[in-house]
Amino acid sequence: MTAPVGLTKTGKLSAHALSNTGPRRFLIVEFDFNASNCAGEARLLGRLTTEGRDVPDLCAALLLHLAEKAPLVLAVYSGGKSLHGWFHCADVPEEKVLRFFRYAVSLGADQANWNPSQFARMPDGLRENRKRTGRLFFQPGDTKMKLADSWPEDASTATALESFHDEVEEVDEVDEAEDGCGGLAWQPYVLTKVNTSNKMLHELAREVRGVEKRRGKKLTVARYKTIFGKWEDASRPFLQEGHDYFTEFLAKLDCVTVPRGETLQAAFERAKQRQPPSKVLVIRNEGVRLLASLCRELQETVGDQPIMLHQMSIAKLFGYSQHRNISNWIKALKTLGVLKPVEPWSCGKAARYFYVA
Repeated sequence: MTAPVGLTKTGKLSAHALSNTGPRRFLIVEFDFNASNCAGEARLLGRLTTEGRDVPDLCAALLLHLAEKAPLVLAVYSGGKSLHGWFHCADVPEEKVLRFFRYAVSLGADQANWNPSQFARMPDGLRENRKRTGRLFFQPGDTKMKLADSWPEDASTATALESFHDEVEEVDEVDEAEDGCGGLAWQPYVLTKVNTSNKMLHELAREVRGVEKRRGKKLTVARYKTIFGKWEDASRPFLQEGHDYFTEFLAKLDCVTVPRGETLQAAFERAKQRQPPSKVLVIRNEGVRLLASLCRELQETVGDQPIMLHQMSIAKLFGYSQHRNISNWIKALKTLGVLKPVEPWSCGKAARYFYVA
């Protein structure tokens, strides 16, 4: 930090502003897993428990893996369940650091830490409950431990270089109890013109689901109502009188398949690292096998909700300009019993399925 406080983009004095944030010296990578996030994490943590391991063990293994690719100098235990890895990146080109960070996010790291003004736990810091954060690992410059001591020329590119949500975006500090929205930023989704409510409500619903995923629990219906009420009041000049937008908002929440912060590309990269489902091994086509693995990743992300397969978006992942191959692959997966149709395609809305293990 260059000063105790600074001015946010909206002119408010805050300790959490880009204007009082200096150059990045350390990239902080945080892993935190929770069984309530999705079915996939629940199964993974269940396996760890049977092996006598826990979340910190998993986080430590991931940080050590990343330490083979970039210089890890410090690991901090939050005092809860998460571990924070500090990677020294002073004077390293930002594009190189970003590639590394996107790879970390594809493994489950919290993307919020890309924001240079994001708060993070200090080693040996004192929490509100008077408990101190622990320093689990420290690597001075003369260590003999076999870890990376410099940044690679060609960092991993497991996640496409699309913009992160809220990447280096500044949000004013808000008293969550006073705001009533749990710290959720609803303002970017306020309508600015007519006939955009369908899209913006969907994006607001994705934002809500993204916040819930990061917090590890769902918001209350009362908080849904508060968030919607603030959005509705600000969007009122562009809303149709008499239309039930709150019910539409609740319906959008049920339809979210990719929460804000979770990308289709990230799921695709995770799918590449796993063995394809046994049901598709009768097919030699590697593309069909990978699509089945992608469907599995998407289902684990959304839990008991159906997944939405937008064929053109998936075609781009596989390097196709047309969706014909993807359409045929989906039909093959339906025949094999890997996909169970829930809702057919309709104008402007992709078909929805359940992945069947």
